[in-house]
Amino acid sequence: MSEDRKTLHQRIAELLKRHEQSRAELANLKTRARILDRKLDTRRKIILGAAVQAHAKLNARFREELRKAVLAAISRPHDMAVLPEFFPEAPEAPAPPERPPKKEEPPSGAAPA
Repeated sequence: MSEDRKTLHQRIAELLKRHEQSRAELANLKTRARILDRKLDTRRKIILGAAVQAHAKLNARFREELRKAVLAAISRPHDMAVLPEFFPEAPEAPAPPERPPKKEEPPSGAAPA
């Protein structure tokens, strides 16, 4: 039998292998798309938040409407704490925990001490 002629079982095995590879690639692409979508959503929120803050500084009426909206929408104490301009009675925002110092690794090729 020549190399060009494969049995049905060999062809099935090859197709199954390609099918699994395609499924893995599709799952990988979907994961990457979700990550990019989340990053874009976060960027939009940051830009919009900055624009809203800037406008609130310039427009007292907008600032008051924004204050009302924030007071109605936010109820978690740790969220209130990071917005003292809207929640003066909220406890102070907790400081982020300190990170342990990074271990310095010896340069590549150097013997460890």
